[in-house]
Amino acid sequence: MHTLAAYNEANPAHQLGTLIWHKGTGAVNWVRTHQDYRGLGMASTLWEKAHKLAADTGIKEPQHSKHRTEEGEAWAKQVGGKLPGRAHYEEW
Repeated sequence: MHTLAAYNEANPAHQLGTLIWHKGTGAVNWVRTHQDYRGLGMASTLWEKAHKLAADTGIKEPQHSKHRTEEGEAWAKQVGGKLPGRAHYEEW
C-alpha cells in the first residue's frame, strides 16, 4: 500500500488526513479527513498530491475504487477521474 498523510505543523502527532491506495491496482482503500477539517479540501489536496507523487516517482497513481461509501461517492465525483461502478455492500 501507498500512504499519503497530512499533519498539523503545530502538533505533528495530530494527523489531519490520510489517503491509502494499492501499489498494484491503484485502488483507493481509504480516504479520511479529521472531522475538524472536513470540507476544507484536505482529501482533495491529498488526491492531487498523490497523483503528483505518482507522476514524479513512477508509482501507480491512485484510482477510485468500486467500494465507495455515499460520502466517498460524492468526493470521487468532486475530484474527478474515472469512476468504476459502485459495488453493493453485500459484495464488500
